Amino acid sequence: MHENKVLRYRRRDVLARTAADCLSQAPTPQRLNGYPPAKFLTITTTLLLTAMSSFLTPELLASCEAKPNQTDEALYREAVNLWEHDIDSGEKALAMLDKLLVRNPDCLTYLSTKARWLIEFKRDEEALVFVERALRVNPKDKGCLELHAKLLFRGPQSRWQEALKSATLACEGGQDSSLYETKSEIEIKMGDLNSAEATLTQGIKNMPRSRDLKLDRARVRMKKRDWRGVVQDTSTILDDWHPGLLSINRQCTTMKLKALQELNDKAALEAEFKKVLSRDRNDRLNLSEAKKYFEKKGDKKSAAQAERLLKDFDNYYKP
Repeated sequence: MHENKVLRYRRRDVLARTAADCLSQAPTPQRLNGYPPAKFLTITTTLLLTAMSSFLTPELLASCEAKPNQTDEALYREAVNLWEHDIDSGEKALAMLDKLLVRNPDCLTYLSTKARWLIEFKRDEEALVFVERALRVNPKDKGCLELHAKLLFRGPQSRWQEALKSATLACEGGQDSSLYETKSEIEIKMGDLNSAEATLTQGIKNMPRSRDLKLDRARVRMKKRDWRGVVQDTSTILDDWHPGLLSINRQCTTMKLKALQELNDKAALEAEFKKVLSRDRNDRLNLSEAKKYFEKKGDKKSAAQAERLLKDFDNYYKP
């Protein structure tokens, strides 16, 4: 409560200073050379409203938004709990949310939640209405911009450019990998692989630990036949190898081996298959590929090692 009061006083003071500056610059009756008082008042009022409108940014408007009362917030939590834990009560949760929106028509949280729930029900057209209402409340909300982009992208191709625009705005300074994944997905579908790669590169710059973004960029580079780029991305992920990420590890290994084959880098290819024998003991697919490689190469020792690892795998995971 104390913080809200301080913020309210601060806004009042800023507005007062803005008005004072504006009035000090407004034309006086002498400067107007005899204009009537009504004309003087019109010009002064216009200047004041212009100054105030430039001050009221979307962020400030969102922060000034009336917040739901405690009763409504309790009802919202009840609706969310119902949605998340009772699979048969989705419509009831939506009805509760509708009541909240009647009393709080400009609540960003309620609007975006309604949109997400409607998407779960495959009611995209209805969801789009609520997302666009939410964006009128705060045009810079990244979550709503991403939802907007996804919904438009799932619609007619004539709206894909609009989807790309929303996705681009969502990515500005974004720290969520899904924002960049959404934008790059749109760019890939539109046939612009270079822009998709640039989008993912920017995301990696902002989130250098994101495996998902590096994997997505490796896929784009595969499409571009940029084999060295593929090796770079997959190596970065595999060097930070985690045994629990079976799907990512498998995809990275497969793509890296393909890229090394295309580069005809025989030494690096053999070294990578050696790593498979020590690293991918819980991945039957990669072990099988390693066994085939070493058998073809005539490396009986490595082929035998791969065979033992496959037997250990089958014994361990025997139903």
